[in-house]
Amino acid sequence: MKIISLLLSLMLALGAPLQLTLTARESAAMSPGAVEALNALLGDAALTLSAEEYALTYAGEPLLLARAGEGIACGEAAAPLEIQAGGHGDVFRAARELGELLAPWEEQTAQNVDLQEAGMARTVYVYALTGEEWAQVMPGVMAILTACAPEAAALENAEIVGKGTFKRYFDKDMNELGAYFYAQEAHLDQEAREVRLEYARAAGKGFFIALRCPNARQTRNVRIALHGKEREGAWALSGDVRIVMGKESEIFGVSGRTGGTLTLTLSRKGGEDSGEYALALARSDAGAEYAFTRNKHLVLKGEACWQAAEAPEFTLPAINTDMDGVAAALAGRLICVLREAAPDTWQQLLHAVSTQTLIDAQKNGHGEDKEQ
Repeated sequence: MKIISLLLSLMLALGAPLQLTLTARESAAMSPGAVEALNALLGDAALTLSAEEYALTYAGEPLLLARAGEGIACGEAAAPLEIQAGGHGDVFRAARELGELLAPWEEQTAQNVDLQEAGMARTVYVYALTGEEWAQVMPGVMAILTACAPEAAALENAEIVGKGTFKRYFDKDMNELGAYFYAQEAHLDQEAREVRLEYARAAGKGFFIALRCPNARQTRNVRIALHGKEREGAWALSGDVRIVMGKESEIFGVSGRTGGTLTLTLSRKGGEDSGEYALALARSDAGAEYAFTRNKHLVLKGEACWQAAEAPEFTLPAINTDMDGVAAALAGRLICVLREAAPDTWQQLLHAVSTQTLIDAQKNGHGEDKEQ
């Protein structure tokens, strides 16, 4: 979710809120009637985005609401999932606080380090701790990390074996550019893994993020390599996120320019949903043409338009841990919307574009008509 939020912020250069609307024009997977029903559905749907919050509405009624650090809401239900909008969670502040916590181990060196799109570091602060020393400071480390990103709580039981090294990068004017962490062996979820993380960001230049987290046999791994160059208010993006779980793998990729054509891809191998998916966005001043394909076959093509908008005003309900209830609430709303959009084709459209959750919800009676 954080990666998607980051890409959305980069794609749209979110400052003032924008309202995004979609139309469907062509599909090789759906009949003309189903495309027409989808257009009727999209006609009253709008997604309003800002750097801190998202709001998906239909005919003015909220379907999905999210705000950085507060949560996500579906209609009257809320899910225990925090969507961090781009820019939320100051990693540089966290790096400074880690530097203060690890000050007894700090060593400053004059060192040239190529940070790729972010330029050159000239000074490096190095903090090298043994596993025992990391264990002593881990409560403080976790407090800093979870304040920046609540998802970091998953690392609470992590254990560093041997030596772990943290570095902070600075340019010639001592502006902080990024950070680095390496541990040859860290125990995560009772599994030994090598961990290497590096990131850097320089205003007006670009950014990169690199992460590797393989186990000893390379059968389980998370690898991230994302790069961005800032040019005249737009971004040239490239890279991917690779997740390997035994014989199954997923690769999320991005390439292109936010001011021109940008392509997002997903490749799944080894599982039930194996296949290659791609979403191409060709941007113009008023919006973009989009084309969604599966295994290089067109699923849907149309237009996306955006315009300046007022930030939506909403209050999120209390967090509800009933994920099944959230899914059923969203399913029921979408099924009713589809039925109202085109009574003769809503079922066909439902089967063409829905997830199994929606179909299961329909079977279980979340909607007036149970007929398939």
